[in-house]
Amino acid sequence: MARRTAPKKATLPLFAKLDRLAKLLGGIPVWEVYADSGAAAAGVRFGDIILRVNGKATPTFEHFLAVGEAHISNLEFEVFRDGQTLTLTTDAPG
Repeated sequence: MARRTAPKKATLPLFAKLDRLAKLLGGIPVWEVYADSGAAAAGVRFGDIILRVNGKATPTFEHFLAVGEAHISNLEFEVFRDGQTLTLTTDAPG
């Protein structure tokens, strides 16, 4: 009989650390990216922290939605990834 292994304990601390870092930086952590979204087309990925969309700060998910909906056809994301700030852009259909 195969022995079952417990889930890795690092997963929960990773999410908590990412959430804390996002709050310190004034952005929102990316937990999921929909395949057909502007964020996916720009290259935003799991674990990024979105700091700005089209030059507007995104301290909360509500801010992110409001800014993204206002400019759905042309999005520029400023994200924090691996200790660096990156600018990712897309021309999403819309």
